[in-house]
Amino acid sequence: MLILKARTDTGQVIFEGKKGKFQPLFQPLFLFVVRDGTPTNYELELLGNKIVKWKALGCRLGVSDPRLEQISQAHDQLSEKVYHMLKQWKQGKGSSEATYRALCDALRHELVQRQDLAEQFCYINGKCVYSTLYC
Repeated sequence: MLILKARTDTGQVIFEGKKGKFQPLFQPLFLFVVRDGTPTNYELELLGNKIVKWKALGCRLGVSDPRLEQISQAHDQLSEKVYHMLKQWKQGKGSSEATYRALCDALRHELVQRQDLAEQFCYINGKCVYSTLYC
């Protein structure tokens, strides 16, 4: 049996087995996997505190321009605008389309540029896939 150990400070990967410790021939390839399902309202509220380009995000999610204007006029604080825009997206699209995948794609879009938030809110962390076999 092999035990995989990864140092968080260097990212170095070491296997431990019956014959001692050894490093793999190649470092593992870490892949982020997008979560299934629909974001919760709590997650949307948290996200609302981190978005600045909220209209660009809303457009990528398919929220109409008139609806974005209504939200803008109805709420003073930026975080409230973002949260209500995200709620409108979720309610308007339903659980089949208002998914983590759709949110991830919108956050990663070149006009929004929030890969960091896509990783934080939409990805399952810690998935590791090896691209080669080890000796």
